[in-house]
Amino acid sequence: MSFSVAAGDSCGHADQSARRASLIAALYVAGLGGVAGCAPDTDLWAQSRTGEGGNQEQAGVALASPSPNETEVPPNLARVVLRLPSALTETSLASASVVLRATGPEVSTHPLGVAPCAESAATSCWSLSVDSPLAGGATYAATLPTPLTFADGTRVMTSHIGSFTTASVPDDVPPVVSQQAVELTGACLHVSLSLSEPAVATVSLTSADPNTGDPQSLAWPVGDGTGALDALVPFANLTGVVAVQARARDRAGNEGTSSATLLTLPTLPTVTVSEILSNPAGPEPVQEFVELHNVGEDPVDLTGLLLEDGKGRDVLPTASLAAGAFALIVPSGFDDTAPGDVAPRPGTQILRVDTRLGGDGLSNDRDVVRLRLPDGTLVSSYDGFTSTSASSWNGRSLHRRPGSVCDGAASWSTLPGLPTPGWE
Repeated sequence: MSFSVAAGDSCGHADQSARRASLIAALYVAGLGGVAGCAPDTDLWAQSRTGEGGNQEQAGVALASPSPNETEVPPNLARVVLRLPSALTETSLASASVVLRATGPEVSTHPLGVAPCAESAATSCWSLSVDSPLAGGATYAATLPTPLTFADGTRVMTSHIGSFTTASVPDDVPPVVSQQAVELTGACLHVSLSLSEPAVATVSLTSADPNTGDPQSLAWPVGDGTGALDALVPFANLTGVVAVQARARDRAGNEGTSSATLLTLPTLPTVTVSEILSNPAGPEPVQEFVELHNVGEDPVDLTGLLLEDGKGRDVLPTASLAAGAFALIVPSGFDDTAPGDVAPRPGTQILRVDTRLGGDGLSNDRDVVRLRLPDGTLVSSYDGFTSTSASSWNGRSLHRRPGSVCDGAASWSTLPGLPTPGWE
């Protein structure tokens, strides 16, 4: 997809949507330019209809940043973000275009990247770079000059997709970005930021290679917004003292940087809490289990690790968990052949602890489950994001989403899932 900004009369359409984009990833895509006149005032996000021949047409493309009808947008705007409901076909990717039209010179743009919108995993936010300044004090209307076809077969026809008005003067002031808090939480850092204006924030971690002393670093996108932002940042293979620093780039391309925070990273076993059955079909609490997964490439010694819930803890027995393998932590009376619940995968390591997990068995009402080192350092956790007390959860378990390392709510399922003890 590409953008062009053409000279001509301002369309002045009003878009009834009011949404803002969030996470923008550095995934580059190709796009072609295009120009067209203003289309009828139609809110694509809100409408869904059936076109000629029975082809379904869906609401699909809307301005995300700047927001529809936003004023005082900097004329040196560096990027525009669109919201799409789903993936486009390759044909649409190759031929789609969007036009910004207002009184003023033509401005060229090019695509930057696509990433899921933070407020909805079902939609994607598409970022496009604006290569030249816009006119000051002008209303720009974004229109879709050619139909788009999505991967599910639905189409979006030509239409107006939003308008915004520029400020009279450029924005040359960098955003003020400050780190309010940096805290360890398992294999990730919880970083709280404050941004003085709408901006895309990134957190970088830098440490010295323990073998060579050379600096090694990683950068993690935090989000797009203003005011308070929170992020969970995995520190991967970094160890020792790390410098944590946030950067923010505003919509005019100005960049601000926070002061660095120094933090010592722990050396953690590569184990995650991957599944929890707190409401088994069989008797409680004896048929409850907590599944552990070694996501690393080497065996992990589980001996002496602590499993705790909101009321108490258990000490794990002597055990080693192979790379990629699963282990089940269960009460001493757990029956792996009991009817009603899914049997563990043959060969799965079963670690029996007390007669009840945690203090008094796992509660169905948002109980926490945490795995800690013997010294209390947090390794992995589930913080009770979902109640499993409803009848729909009977015999169903909570699952960590595949590939998720951090322990936030987004890493865990919210719907009842069939237990897979030791299977996946």
